[in-house]
Amino acid sequence: MPPETVLPWVEEFMWQSGEQEFWKTRTKAQFVLRLRDAIAEAGRQLPDFSGAIKWSLATVTPQQ
Repeated sequence: MPPETVLPWVEEFMWQSGEQEFWKTRTKAQFVLRLRDAIAEAGRQLPDFSGAIKWSLATVTPQQ
């Protein structure tokens, strides 16, 4: 997992673990996190596009 994507996952875990029904996932937020992971991994695989990928990562954040 790319290091820049770890903090959002930790924040999602902290949010979900604080819920009374913690087993219910926030589908939209986790979709956005998975999309960010895929974009970050693509940026590692295709370094020519790393500038565009970094911009995408900065603009795509999950909403609570």
